[in-house]
Amino acid sequence: PDTASRILKFFYYMASIISLSANILCVANTTFLSVWGTSLAMRGPDGSMARAVDGMYQLRRNVFV
Repeated sequence: PDTASRILKFFYYMASIISLSANILCVANTTFLSVWGTSLAMRGPDGSMARAVDGMYQLRRNVFV
């Protein structure tokens, strides 16, 4: 609205930018993990399946936080 203060508009737009950026980061991290984790598990040397699962389990926190 035109009657809203400039500070309120500023915080609204900043919150929108931050939430959209966090969403893009979450999608990018999830895509990276699912592509590279499964690729390592399928095409890597012996023991790659356990290594891929352990790595994906450790990095899941980065996606959720």
